[in-house]
Amino acid sequence: MATFDSERKIWQGPKIPFKFPTNASIGVEILKKLKETPDRTMIISHDDGITMTCEEARIASIRVAQNLTKLGFKKGDVIGFICRNGIRLPPTIYGALLIGAPINPLDAGFKKDDIKHMFAQTQPKLVFCDADVYETTKQALNELDNNAVVMTHREKIEGVVYVDELLAPTGNEDSFEPPQFGNSSDMLAIILCSSGTTGPPKGVCLSHAHIFAHINLFNESEGLRILSFSPIYWSTGVVSTITVAFRSQDAKIITAQPFGVDLLIQIIKKHDINFIQFAPYQLMLLLQSPLLDPRDFVGVKIFSVLGSVVSEHLRKEFRSVFPRHPLIVTYGMSEACITISSTEPHENICGLTVGHISPNIQVRVVDNEGNPLGIEDTGEIYAKPEFKFIGYYNNPEASLNAIDSEGFLKTGDIGHIDEKGCIFIIDRKKEIMKYKGYQINPSEIENIIESIEGVEVVSVVGIPDPIAHNLPAAVIVKRPEFEDLTEQFIIDYVAEKLPEYKHLHGGAYFIDEIPMTPTGKILKRFVKVLAIKEHNEKYSIENFD
Repeated sequence: MATFDSERKIWQGPKIPFKFPTNASIGVEILKKLKETPDRTMIISHDDGITMTCEEARIASIRVAQNLTKLGFKKGDVIGFICRNGIRLPPTIYGALLIGAPINPLDAGFKKDDIKHMFAQTQPKLVFCDADVYETTKQALNELDNNAVVMTHREKIEGVVYVDELLAPTGNEDSFEPPQFGNSSDMLAIILCSSGTTGPPKGVCLSHAHIFAHINLFNESEGLRILSFSPIYWSTGVVSTITVAFRSQDAKIITAQPFGVDLLIQIIKKHDINFIQFAPYQLMLLLQSPLLDPRDFVGVKIFSVLGSVVSEHLRKEFRSVFPRHPLIVTYGMSEACITISSTEPHENICGLTVGHISPNIQVRVVDNEGNPLGIEDTGEIYAKPEFKFIGYYNNPEASLNAIDSEGFLKTGDIGHIDEKGCIFIIDRKKEIMKYKGYQINPSEIENIIESIEGVEVVSVVGIPDPIAHNLPAAVIVKRPEFEDLTEQFIIDYVAEKLPEYKHLHGGAYFIDEIPMTPTGKILKRFVKVLAIKEHNEKYSIENFD
């Protein structure tokens, strides 16, 4: 259980020993672990039925490392990935890490400008991509004057190098001696894209020690068959691709297909899934689906939800459908390598708690001036992982602004910590708005609207106003079978439930699709643009933004 230092006003998660040497590298430790259980089926591809054992993954990883070295790639060369999940992906990642090449995963749905924005920062020397994004990838690199080698990863294109060339036998796999890189806390492993919900994404740098610290949190595996639709672009996707190598009894089931309730049920039945990771929007789609039959989920031991705020309404909906199934809510940030806190599997979670502080993590709550606050006081959550944050790639100013003088990461989340060491999240600091001097948490209004039958997704933003400062407005996607639901009903319902200053003075607007990141986080900056446009068209007033 976490303890509170009342003098420094810092919460300390339980302390557990660190299992890895200080000079360990992810690639080397993966090879050791894979060798322990050579016959275990580690990866199962639902799309084509291909499986990969630990021994197959170990040999393939060595071949990738050897062939990359033969081609001239070395420690520090950034390798980009614009790939959906596939059976060749894990050993390609492991092989890159073995030679000390940090990986930079992007989403396969990125447009050219998105790719340019990130690769302008990371300047990769090699890029793996799916065939359908090859031309876009090449255009982005050409416009950056970057002559990186581009290989396709899941499908072949005539005249283009295919990943199988790196998986070709070398003849000296058994004599492979991986290089050593020194202190793992200084060695760059992964460059993640920050969420980009409130601004252009930055390159989040994670060291080998950060990944080890995440692996260190978990006990020995229990024969789990894990399903996650997360691409490696998402921190959970890439880290779980690495950690499955350390789970000596588990198997990860993968698919390149996007999330769908029909596909989810199909995979559960075919592969006896007993552990499912959801983004909140995916879980909501399941709970609202006419295809849902709780009997299909009898074998599921744990539902895990992470990646964004899990509203109180969503938690209640889950409990009404699955009263006996454990729900784990995990809270974290990419800069901390995912986990800051989580609920326990059989814990009766209430309100907006995101659970107990994780082992070896320090957390504090501060006010607007950065002064530390006490138990139950509301402010911004700061978190300090076991290993130092090594910054945003090639962005020293943003790196400096991300931490305080003691190395605590500024999460940007507003919340408090109760006397038991449970963290409660209220809203994002940047999303809190003011209306005529009153402070408004958009999530409070969103929770009210989410409870209305027929609402699929909602996002509340502020429309700039010269007098009121912000006019709260709701942008909503409604479910197809609820065509009679009106914008005025939404406005009136909120007015009945909340005080006047929290009413939808900026209106309510139905749209076909809310802008989201590939991982299901709502892109508030784009939602705001949509809301302003709808508001201005409806009331024929000039844009104040």
